[in-house]
Amino acid sequence: MKLYFLEKHDVKILFMSGEEVLSKTVLSFLDSYIDSIEQLRVLLLLHADPDRLWTPLEITNELRSADSAIEKRLHDLHSRGVLKQSPELKGKYRFTVADDSLLAAIDELAHEHSLRPYRIIDAIYSRPKTGAALAFAAAFKLRGGKP
Repeated sequence: MKLYFLEKHDVKILFMSGEEVLSKTVLSFLDSYIDSIEQLRVLLLLHADPDRLWTPLEITNELRSADSAIEKRLHDLHSRGVLKQSPELKGKYRFTVADDSLLAAIDELAHEHSLRPYRIIDAIYSRPKTGAALAFAAAFKLRGGKP
């Protein structure tokens, strides 16, 4: 049995032989563009039908999520250049990316998710907390002494 180590954010992750790791391209894309499973689901839904114009309500219904959550995910993906908001039909979104390398990374991500979704989910949840997530987690730390 072979053991492999993947070093990511100064954390070593151990994998056994037969367990394939995600490519650096996919890991880098997840780190840069995806904050949650819901955001991943929105991206993969739009990626699966790139010619379709989607309203936030259609995405909400398809993914069975909350309107406000989907609006936030769409805004985040749009601001990062992953989705394009249709100028001719306000309030609708389409999967469009700025460059071919970003498209290739998303294609690879979609392919990996179709084969090994647990690997993608694990990569999203296993990365270190930063920014808002770290501040939120710090609010729940137990402190010694009197309140």
